[in-house]
Parts: sequence; C-alpha cells; structure tokens
Amino acid sequence: MAAADTHEIIVTNVERDYQMGEVKVHALRGVTLEMKKGEFVAILGQSGSGKTTLLNMIAALDIPTSGSVTIGGIKVSELSRDQRTRFRRQHVGIVFQAFNLFPTLNVRENVEIGIAFDLEADDLHDRASEYLQHVGILDKIDNYPSQLSGGEQQRVALARGLAKESPLLVLDEPTGNLDAETSEEIWALILKMNRETNATIVAVTHQTSVSKIAHRSVFLRSGRIWGISEGSAED
Repeated sequence: MAAADTHEIIVTNVERDYQMGEVKVHALRGVTLEMKKGEFVAILGQSGSGKTTLLNMIAALDIPTSGSVTIGGIKVSELSRDQRTRFRRQHVGIVFQAFNLFPTLNVRENVEIGIAFDLEADDLHDRASEYLQHVGILDKIDNYPSQLSGGEQQRVALARGLAKESPLLVLDEPTGNLDAETSEEIWALILKMNRETNATIVAVTHQTSVSKIAHRSVFLRSGRIWGISEGSAED
C-alpha cells in the first residue's frame, strides 16, 4: 500500500445500503464531497441523516456499497479489512462520543496506549505529556477517569486522538455527552488544534453552532447533502 503524501479527501457518488431484516436502508444516497488538507469540516444533520455513516467512510471504518472514497491518493474504499486497519493506524486519529477511556489506567497511560505501537517508552511519555498540555489537562496526568469530569475525560480522549499526530482526525459527536459550556470549550480547543497542527479534521455533530467556527459545514438529510455553508474559521 503506497504512502499517502497528501490527505485531501475525495468522496465520489457514495451509496451505503444496509439490510435490516427484509428492509433495505439507504443510509447514503450518492454523496459527493471534497475536503482540502488542513480543513476543519463539520458534518451536521438529524438522527438518521447519514452523518455517522459518512464519517465511517472517511475514517476507513466502513466501505460504500457503491462509489469511492480516496484519501491522499489512496482509494480506501477498495482496501481489504486488514489494509484499512493498517491505514487507520498510520493515518487516522479517532475520537468518539463515548470517551472510551480505560478505567484502570491513569490519564497519561490512556493517552499512551493509543500510540504505544509506534514509540519507545521515553518518547511515549514525552508525546503524551505534550498533548495533555495542549488540551489543558496536564495537571491531571496521574488521575484516573473516575476522578475526572466529563469535559476532562473528553480532553483526554482528544489528546489521545491527537497524540498519534495523524494527518486526519475524525470525531463522532465529541461533545454529545457534555453540557453547553463545556461543549463550547471543547470545540474551541478542536479549532485551536486544527490551527496548530494543520491536521484535517472532520467532525460529526448535532450542534449547529459549530457551523460558525468550522471552515465548512456539510448538512445531510435522508442520506443526501442538502447544503454546504462556509464558516468563520481562518486558514
């Protein structure tokens, strides 16, 4: 598998169908979209609109029924399951709505476990500390998840996703479990990380206010794109 030298995302006429018993569900219906390297794109829509399905395509977690997804010149929609796993490990950081922190590991260890395959022990500690500082939670480095607030746990999850230093970071409802004030803090932090790292960030959210800070927002309805708007984020 060739190395990706740029991480422009090209989604071309993507359809994704699921068979639910005798019913075929059309989750995506001919979605075509391009994203520039370093862009912060929000994907919005109501429940069932297809936004998480689209994110799964972009993260190489799933493949389309038809159409194609290309990232940095690599047509990930044609990769095998094992090839997609390697691709994600090398090129994609993922942050989910559920924080997915290990309760028996402290903050530092929760970040390190996401990058343990790629670094020696000393480098591992330094990288984890660097990104915990980036997200403003270095002072809790020895705490366990049960000792953190929801916002703090999401900061740890974000640090873990960023610490891979992947050119592409995908986030699935990263503030879905947080209160409004904490959500605003997390989105501001995501924008800050986009500016500082130049990672391409694609985030699914139901919060329409995010459309004001992202470079672009893509609105889905019934598996189709029904609108794209420009935000106020500066390149």
